[in-house]
Amino acid sequence: SVEARTVDHVQAAVKFARAHRIRVAVKATGASYSVADQQANSILIWMSNFKKFTHEGVSANFKVCGTNHGPVLKVGGGETWGNVFGALAASAYMASSGAAVTVGGAGGWLQGGGLGPFDRSLGLGVDNVVQFEVVTADGSVKVANACSEPELFWAMRGGGGGNWGVVVSQTSKVHPQKPLVRANLLWMGAPAVTSLTKSIPDGYRACLPLPNSIGVQRTLCWTKKEVAPSTVSMWHDVMLNLMNPATMDHRLDGYYGIGCAWGGGFMCADLYFGGTMAEFEQAFAAPLRVALNLTDDQGNASSGAAYAYLAAEYGSYYNYASQDCRVAQPGTPQHYICNMMHYPSANGYDTDAQVGQGGYETRLSWMLPASLFSQPAVAKEFFANPYMSYATGHVLGGAMNDVDVAATSVHPSMRSTALEILLPAELDPAPDMPNIRAVLNKYVPVPRSAPIFNHDGRNLNVLTPLGETHGLHWQQMYWGGNLERLKRIKAAYDPQGIFTCRDCITAAAIRSQSCRPVLQSLLLPLIIIGNLFFPSVARN
Repeated sequence: SVEARTVDHVQAAVKFARAHRIRVAVKATGASYSVADQQANSILIWMSNFKKFTHEGVSANFKVCGTNHGPVLKVGGGETWGNVFGALAASAYMASSGAAVTVGGAGGWLQGGGLGPFDRSLGLGVDNVVQFEVVTADGSVKVANACSEPELFWAMRGGGGGNWGVVVSQTSKVHPQKPLVRANLLWMGAPAVTSLTKSIPDGYRACLPLPNSIGVQRTLCWTKKEVAPSTVSMWHDVMLNLMNPATMDHRLDGYYGIGCAWGGGFMCADLYFGGTMAEFEQAFAAPLRVALNLTDDQGNASSGAAYAYLAAEYGSYYNYASQDCRVAQPGTPQHYICNMMHYPSANGYDTDAQVGQGGYETRLSWMLPASLFSQPAVAKEFFANPYMSYATGHVLGGAMNDVDVAATSVHPSMRSTALEILLPAELDPAPDMPNIRAVLNKYVPVPRSAPIFNHDGRNLNVLTPLGETHGLHWQQMYWGGNLERLKRIKAAYDPQGIFTCRDCITAAAIRSQSCRPVLQSLLLPLIIIGNLFFPSVARN
């Protein structure tokens, strides 16, 4: 692999690969659900130590193609959201970003669409990027924006990382920071709660420090009662009314668990509200207490027979995200992230680095269209299906659905999607998930629904039979009506198929002349060129 620290390093590696017909894989951070940065018989270009730009800070007025995009931040090809958070935390701005600090800010996350905790209020990552600098398959550096290489710019906003070249920088809009309310909605009937409280007698008012994700530990009190499993339907009613992602206030973002199995197995909603506690109280908390019969008020928290919520207010998102650094103990990974890497948060530092995380390669990510949420009877039947009990994912809709369907290359149905659900393979006993496929085909079939590229593991055991039912292959399912245009762009910018990956676009026009696995016979020349051009070359 080549440790690329400069544009020259990237260009030399790409030109060598092209001359000798060797595949190229690109690794920004490696936080990939589908292992897109791993390609047999290829040269891996590793961007982690590439030049950084975030330290330059926010540019107040970025003008390109006759448009003033306002404040922007330039992010290097190997920089993470930890770098971005560090650049923005002390500023007046925030970005539409991922939540985990180790995820790349310019690589596969962004080029695959860019789902994060602020999709509804700020739009997807691809809705905010205004310019890329990219080394393409011919070894040249291209500036891609709305008027320079516009087809490439369109393709890179949703067409998938590793497809189009090596991104050396991206420039995205940033937005004014606002106060933030973090809130968790909990179902007291979830097995994860009842197993903790089974020894508490009914009628007893229990006070326990339940786990939460709001950034502060606090005790929640409620009167213990046996909670019927059927009460989960009260949450389904809330999803279809007060917190309907297709229609609710754009200021509310976050994650839902259809069966209240998010965040430890008892959370119905993990919420980010862009505003003050008083505004959250008026818009959501007060009507939520009525909808779920929450009568035991405890100051920014309340409980009832079956549900409870707790909330905390912060000056900004970065103020919330920094809570883990404030309590990080010496010797812990969090302390290293915060004090040695100088990230203002350690959130998600181990998301892609734990034993057993390979489940990312098999999970299915699926769109739930806004139309489902306008059909209460059908939606409640779907939500109540046992195979949806552990479905969780991003709340969508809002600002991301205000973007023209043709503006970016994400699947067109993304612009009418209200909720993502993630379905781990473990939920269905067979490798091809036949029961889950049957549920999806009945209630949310393609083409109005589809897998969400950004979070899907490209599990062909599942995608192939799902697509065959409708005469589609996996690439058609990922990009829908945008696929043919993406194929033409791929053939134009990468005619030899230099850039390949597990879930990359493959254009029929380039298959006959694509790269062959000749890496072994070219090992010696590769070492020589490495010594010539790369003072810091890493070989695996």
